[in-house]
Amino acid sequence: MVATDFEFNGVKASDVNLAIVDFDSPSREGVVSSGGKTTFNTSKPANSRKWNFHGSHYEEQLSFSFQVGRINLNRRPQEVLPATSYEKAYYMRWLCRKDGYKYLRFLQNGYENIFYNAKIDLEWIDYGGCTYGAELTVTCDAPFGYSPLQSYEARVPSGNSFTIYNDSDETGALIPRLVEIEILNDGDFRLANSLDPLLMVNYLGLSGDTVIRGCKKGETITINGVTKQIATNLPSHDIANSFNYVYPRLINLDEVYPSGLSTGKSISSLRKNVFTLSGCSAAINMAYRTARLAMS
Repeated sequence: MVATDFEFNGVKASDVNLAIVDFDSPSREGVVSSGGKTTFNTSKPANSRKWNFHGSHYEEQLSFSFQVGRINLNRRPQEVLPATSYEKAYYMRWLCRKDGYKYLRFLQNGYENIFYNAKIDLEWIDYGGCTYGAELTVTCDAPFGYSPLQSYEARVPSGNSFTIYNDSDETGALIPRLVEIEILNDGDFRLANSLDPLLMVNYLGLSGDTVIRGCKKGETITINGVTKQIATNLPSHDIANSFNYVYPRLINLDEVYPSGLSTGKSISSLRKNVFTLSGCSAAINMAYRTARLAMS
């Protein structure tokens, strides 16, 4: 790691007199966990000498450690100074959260847009009876980080389409964190994704578009992709029984190496999700984060 500054829960380390340092730790320099350890789901038929593959899953969360020091940023050259008891209490409140995972990012060129949804554990580093820093152990909610929050908004007449490019570092599908649908005329809401047939053949073996029946003009429907809940502002609409529970998904099936592209991404039709709306017209807003695999 070459970053010297980071941000956690909206607070920059440099704003509270901390910087990433190395107190001559015995850790393997330059070796960082990728969070990419996977396990294959397999079975071995009787009288067979090979195991059949049925899929795979991540085995563990992304976890890593780094050290921070109490730095006097106003002096040149900068020096590590002991932290006061008041500062230590603040650092504990800020970093060792009791209210769930918070976003962490390292302010290093090229990596500042990777967000790790993380918890942090802290151990003080003391010399001569004074505390000069701490070792922070980060445990993420997933084996990867996330992009900044992205959104797409469109007013779509029935029979028309719109396209969302999935820039995820992971192949497969993600459900947007939030989908808001404003119904513009009565009808059954049906949303189809052009990549669904490829995903279903290669990965899931499932079928079906997102369908919500009996929608009314002026109705607003909200799909929470985190909790998998659906709600409407129209009390007379039995939304639970009108929804087929096939959630809109953003799909990426592109495994092409991005050689020679200045953007560092492959521009592939296997990342372009062409959604087609039928049954009624609607204004649709999707908010989502895509997966990021790189570590700083």
